[in-house]
Amino acid sequence: PLELPLTKKPLSLIGSGLENQRISRVNTNHVTYRHLKSLVKLAGIEKNISFHCSRNTFITIGLDLGINYGIMPKLSGHRSMASFWSYYKPPVQTKVQEISKFNEI
Repeated sequence: PLELPLTKKPLSLIGSGLENQRISRVNTNHVTYRHLKSLVKLAGIEKNISFHCSRNTFITIGLDLGINYGIMPKLSGHRSMASFWSYYKPPVQTKVQEISKFNEI
């Protein structure tokens, strides 16, 4: 099992009685994709999105927030660093910010 500490937002959604609740009931892929399709439509996204995209997003946002590179693979459930790094897609603004560090030389 993957163990993750919860942040304030999910805790606020769960409410009281946390110790008696199942946090993440696992649905079948069919049910998960049906929910995802509804959310994508509700958000007005016209692109095909898979649930697997959330892993890329989680890793990219986490690293851009400065979460430790050694912890991030553990949080995302990766066993190897090679597979972990294949998910990181830095946004353009991050590339611009990092390359601008050369201006200090």
